Amino acid sequence: MKGIVVNHATNPTPLVSCLMPTRGNPRLVARAIRGFQLQTWTERELVILTHRRSSQLEALAASDPRIKLYDTPAGLSLGDQRNLRRLWKTQDFRGRMGS
Repeated sequence: MKGIVVNHATNPTPLVSCLMPTRGNPRLVARAIRGFQLQTWTERELVILTHRRSSQLEALAASDPRIKLYDTPAGLSLGDQRNLRRLWKTQDFRGRMGS
């Protein structure tokens, strides 16, 4: 990928954080989770950002310890969601998934 530099000498398996902003549609979130779970990179996490938390979303997130569910303020732009630095304390690389 252009612009991505990973020093494999210091970290042979960097953690990849996939950011998934969502409006909370459980069907689409379940589909995205299945896609995430099919990936082969071992060190990965899925960070779901939503302002419409529901028991269905909580159950989907609880299905895999690599999935984290965070509440965001309603109306927060995608750019603002990406800038929630408090979520990015451990990742070495992050990408974005749509739902």
